[in-house]
Amino acid sequence: MPAGALAQAETQAGAAVPSTTEDAPSRTEVEQYVKELSGLIAKKEENATNLINQIRAGDQAIQDAVSKILSLLTDAEDSTRTRTKVAKLKAETVAGLGQAAKTYAKKRNEIAAQLSTATNPYTKEDLFKARGAFDERIGQWVDAAVGLALSMETDEGNEKYIKGPNVVFGRHGIGVQETRRNPDYDQKKREGGVRNKVTEALDASLETSRKRLVEEERRVAGALQEPGLTEERKKEIAAERDRLAALIAERTTQLQQVRNSRNEDAPAVKDGSAPPKVVENAAQFASIEEIIHMTAAGARQQFARLLNAYQDFSTERASLAQLKTKLNHAEEWLKAHPAPAQ
Repeated sequence: MPAGALAQAETQAGAAVPSTTEDAPSRTEVEQYVKELSGLIAKKEENATNLINQIRAGDQAIQDAVSKILSLLTDAEDSTRTRTKVAKLKAETVAGLGQAAKTYAKKRNEIAAQLSTATNPYTKEDLFKARGAFDERIGQWVDAAVGLALSMETDEGNEKYIKGPNVVFGRHGIGVQETRRNPDYDQKKREGGVRNKVTEALDASLETSRKRLVEEERRVAGALQEPGLTEERKKEIAAERDRLAALIAERTTQLQQVRNSRNEDAPAVKDGSAPPKVVENAAQFASIEEIIHMTAAGARQQFARLLNAYQDFSTERASLAQLKTKLNHAEEWLKAHPAPAQ
């Protein structure tokens, strides 16, 4: 192939320039270009597959870490010796899950912004898939935060005083029932106080998220009424409206769970597959706390690596989208310029 012919073919074939122009590439040059471009696309797709496998492995590691933390904490309870150590560790973990959801949401919003200006169909398809994956994880982390918050102990179900046996006083044998302060009542009051703060913060955060989604849905619904929209654009806007409606329903359900849990007679919601695990002393708590902090640190490192891999993947897929568009143009050019009959 003559020097510069491939570049010329790339320009001319990509623009589907008629063969009648003097500088138009020959069919042989375009066929060679298609062959070379197909080989380059295959290599880039292999690279993209390797990157997506890294992302999936990192994502699975994060999910495994969260599952491990939840399995340790959900059914754990404080004792009178640990007072509110377990409750506060649960509160800390709920906040961490909320922060993870916000971090994922930030990345999701970046993807949404790219999607709003994307014109290449291959790029748009990739961005749709990525945004959907981030939406799914955000919902998962919020569910985990709500579930863990609801597993925290309430201050219900314990009498303030415990009635003991009758005690006889004096020579006349007057019986007086003995009463004493119930230590479980004081313990549950302490734990319930921590839970109330956690659920109050969750309620506010979920309500803010729900309102933002409702406003966004209204904006999208309004955009659907704009004149002059193509059928393809109408379908895209309708799909976005449906996505937002699903997220609003999800957030509303999560919010209702939290609000129901704040009723006076609402019990703590446990896993139910195993008996409560009462943490009896500081040493036992320290062991659980260390495992959770180490697991959470590992998950944060995995997430940083996942974001780096996603950035590389996005770059590779953007390049692929451009190459596939050029390949389509070149193949269309070949269809429009068939080989002369022998």
